[in-house]
Amino acid sequence: MVEHVKSILSDLELPFRILRLCGGDLGFTSALTYDFEVYSKAQRNG
Repeated sequence: MVEHVKSILSDLELPFRILRLCGGDLGFTSALTYDFEVYSKAQRNG
């Protein structure tokens, strides 16, 4: 799933970064969660 989202964002030429959430930020049923931060072209990539 991560590769699929990365491919779409890259094809759209949108700057993004991927964060892996720590265990304290996960819900009870989550084993592993990634957060995609997508920036507009007017913003500078962090």
